[in-house]
Amino acid sequence: MPTAEKLTGGEVLLRGVDERVSIGDRIEVSEGLADYLRERGDFRIVDGADAADSDAVESAAGDSDGSAASDAGNAGDGFDVDAWLEQPYTDRADRVRAGDVDAHLDVIGEAETSDTVRDAIGERRAAIEAEG
Repeated sequence: MPTAEKLTGGEVLLRGVDERVSIGDRIEVSEGLADYLRERGDFRIVDGADAADSDAVESAAGDSDGSAASDAGNAGDGFDVDAWLEQPYTDRADRVRAGDVDAHLDVIGEAETSDTVRDAIGERRAAIEAEG
């Protein structure tokens, strides 16, 4: 069974497994529920190695966005703007500030409808510049 990890947003009740899940929580789910959670954008599906090694999970969430952490906004090598915009603006802003979507800041900036997220993009770009 796949393991899902909650990445952003508040606590949710997953009716498919009848459990409440908060950021950082992991839970085993069915394949069907895993597909749904991938599409939601606030979860990622971790493989066995990641599930056993939380350091690997944290570093994978921030690198090339090839991980499931960015499935809400990443369809293969392209960025799915529609899926991104379907997420609550507060979750989008949190993901930008966390650096989860650094590789897609230009695309997000062009498509973004929320001033809060646009501000988060500016903050993130300033943080990246200060780091680099």
